[in-house]
Amino acid sequence: MKCKVCKIIFNFIRFFDFIMKKLLALCIFASFIILTTTVAHAVEYDRLAPHPRLMLHSGDITAMRTLRTTSTAGRAAHEKILSAAERSMEQAVATDRADVEPTEVLERIFFLSYSYLTSDDMRYARRAEQEMLAISAMPELGADMKDVATLTMALSIGYDWLYRALPVHSRSIIGTAIYEKALLPLESVALNDTMGNVGMLFGAVATADRAPEFCKRMINKYIEACEQIFSSRSGDIACIDEWSRDVALQAMMYETLSVALEGNAPSPKLEALQREADKLNYMVAPSRLYYNYGGMTADAKCIPAKYWVAERCGNSSLVATDEMLAAEGSFVEDYTLPLYMILAAGNDYSRTKLPNAKSWHDDDVVVYRSGWDKTSTYLAVKGGDAASAGTFVLETGGVRWSTLTGGVDGRLVIDGVSSDGNGEAHVREVFDASRHHGAMVDLSALYSAEARGVVRTVELGKGDKLTVTDQVSCGSQPATIEWSITTAAQAEVQSANTICLKQDGQTMYLKVRSRGQIEAKIWPDANGTRRVGFVLTAGANSNQNIEVTFSSQAGGKGLQISLPRLNLKRK
Repeated sequence: MKCKVCKIIFNFIRFFDFIMKKLLALCIFASFIILTTTVAHAVEYDRLAPHPRLMLHSGDITAMRTLRTTSTAGRAAHEKILSAAERSMEQAVATDRADVEPTEVLERIFFLSYSYLTSDDMRYARRAEQEMLAISAMPELGADMKDVATLTMALSIGYDWLYRALPVHSRSIIGTAIYEKALLPLESVALNDTMGNVGMLFGAVATADRAPEFCKRMINKYIEACEQIFSSRSGDIACIDEWSRDVALQAMMYETLSVALEGNAPSPKLEALQREADKLNYMVAPSRLYYNYGGMTADAKCIPAKYWVAERCGNSSLVATDEMLAAEGSFVEDYTLPLYMILAAGNDYSRTKLPNAKSWHDDDVVVYRSGWDKTSTYLAVKGGDAASAGTFVLETGGVRWSTLTGGVDGRLVIDGVSSDGNGEAHVREVFDASRHHGAMVDLSALYSAEARGVVRTVELGKGDKLTVTDQVSCGSQPATIEWSITTAAQAEVQSANTICLKQDGQTMYLKVRSRGQIEAKIWPDANGTRRVGFVLTAGANSNQNIEVTFSSQAGGKGLQISLPRLNLKRK
């Protein structure tokens, strides 16, 4: 009996020892992974490239000078930058920190520095020098870390790009300000935004000769912080201006590291950016307006940062719409404009190929365009969040018939409610056949208190006729339903179920088919647009199909579709 007990104890000890060894090995392996992950971003280099080392590769200055004379888009961008530089020289130099707006300073110094490099006109260098000396003389660069980083970026670009044009004593003053008023005070501060880290990285790279080991630590610190931010980004481009600036900062950082570290720079992750850049091609409608859902601005602009993605991915089609906009002189209006000249120089984008596909969709938006010229037909349908779910934009012949302004904008209003804000819409089906484009979007979660179910189907059929069908399973009470779009067209009610729209010499008829009482309605104008549509009454527990066709012919019935009867029950 004792032997059996001893044997059991012995086996238990052996098993325990085995487990402990495995756990120890696992802990060592995990520690190794954590350690290597932590130091994976550390960059080793012996020296930095000579000035200019921020963004500008060898030959870029010559290429920019060439681009302004050989490219319509390059000439337009160059003239915009020079005009802004000239205007800035007419303004007084701010000497009080309270009067300084950091982003405006960054734009002025960036534009002035570019103007000098591409013209050799010392007026631009001297004015930039005055701006930088005034900032450098201020007791501090600011209390807000992002403002400090923005001013640091401004000083760094001027210091680096104008290095040989600046007097030695001015270089010393500016370089000392970057070091003592930005890098040293923020040495132990963790910055959690892109501008904060890229701005400080620029300061460390530009002035690295002053304190090589210190700046080396700072460069690695900001590289690691930036890459963590980039890896965690959501990829949301609902606000194009924010996306443009975010990607521009990535481009500025990686191009600077590529130049300054001479082959030792980390490589960016481009898969998501390539898809987002491609998506933005489809967000630009033939009218040169964005499909302006959510926080998007209306007028489309050339986005310089996209050229960095296109070049790195070797895919010029990513800037197909940007080249059209650039040739028309339509650029983003912020400090990133010189990036166009840097990134487009040396590449022939005059023959940029167009994207192969005419349709694009993800979980959030479905887009179809018949072509890439200004008269193409364009349809975009939104899923996703409650604020814009179910909305759509339609363009034909260069006219936008249905647009978005931030109001009700094409959403159903059931008993005075356009969305109760619960949940998200889901794109249930995408149609992408030769004569059949659009999407089916389940809006039920957005009307959970008003209806048992709501599904919208938006289909573009033969002859570019659009049919929008809403299937509403009403609740236990009778309901009043408003179906409408927002349009800039002039509108006239022709009958209870027909509205005529006229814009830019073209005509579009909206015609509704549904059971129950129908009234065509035009709501009061607001900011040059108006809501037009139909008001319907629906019985309790009824299944209401509301079919609205868009046709250029008064008697056109639009696309006739047969939808399955949906059994939508409250969950």
